[in-house]
Amino acid sequence: MAHYFTDQSEVEDRPFEIHFDLMDRSFSLRSNLGVFSKDKLDEGTRLLLENVLKEQEPPKNCLDLGCGIGVVSIVLKSFWDTKMTLIDVNDRALSLAKENMG
Repeated sequence: MAHYFTDQSEVEDRPFEIHFDLMDRSFSLRSNLGVFSKDKLDEGTRLLLENVLKEQEPPKNCLDLGCGIGVVSIVLKSFWDTKMTLIDVNDRALSLAKENMG
């Protein structure tokens, strides 16, 4: 089994969509094999987002380090008018994040 941070070019390319609801909003994102939490919203990410959105004032800029397919950035951007910067070591995840950010 390959690690998340290793070359994913050998992993089968089988894109699909995931759907989730968070704080009365619905989200649909493109996903694929070889990325973190490929088929659902990770519970730790859900808790992080719910708490950040309740407690944090919107910043002018936000860094999503280890962005995966872009879940955190997409959710935060839907609530905040914030400039998002996304970074990930997994090329497949980063490509999906760019696609998902539109």
